[in-house]
Amino acid sequence: MRGLIPISWTNDNEQPREWRKLLQVLGAPNVNASRPGAIQPNDKVTVTKDVEVSENFQDEELEEDYWQFLLESINDQTCTPIIGPGIYSETFPFKSLIQDWSASIEYPFSDVKSLPLAAQFRSLKFGAIEPKGKIIKRIEQLAVPDFTNLNEPHQILASLPLPYYITTNYDDFIFKALQFHKKNPRRDLCRWDDPLNCEQYPFLKLVIFRI
Repeated sequence: MRGLIPISWTNDNEQPREWRKLLQVLGAPNVNASRPGAIQPNDKVTVTKDVEVSENFQDEELEEDYWQFLLESINDQTCTPIIGPGIYSETFPFKSLIQDWSASIEYPFSDVKSLPLAAQFRSLKFGAIEPKGKIIKRIEQLAVPDFTNLNEPHQILASLPLPYYITTNYDDFIFKALQFHKKNPRRDLCRWDDPLNCEQYPFLKLVIFRI
């Protein structure tokens, strides 16, 4: 977390500085390039509504040297998996949920396949708890993955010789997968929310599993 570069877009006076910072972080050839203008209320925004949500996410292809770097990091135990909603690609329980949320005439994103974008839109309308609660209900409908399946993502990650795992999901599948591999995982929590909210809404926590 310490190595992350924060970009704040909340102060209009600081946006030119933050834009240059973003260009520098991304390695842009011209860090003085003008930033895109904000969308004005009267601007016409085209939103695609008829894009079919795919049942499977497209796999990212890494170059050979990146694979080598990743394997070396795993062997050196300097790699920490961060597990997010992409791991649900085999079961993808959010298709109808995303379609419902993105069907709103106010939906500002053209990408109607992204759960984070759809949840962000929903949270701005109804508060952060509402979409999280709906996502949790969908996850509760899922069966525990079959960890005897060698291609199951959780069990693949749990089989690696790594000391830490981080999940932003609202399930305990990686915890169960680590137990399946006869490891002794211990839970820790990143309490970046209000302490009262952490106690009242335990699913707001980012969970860290330490072996």
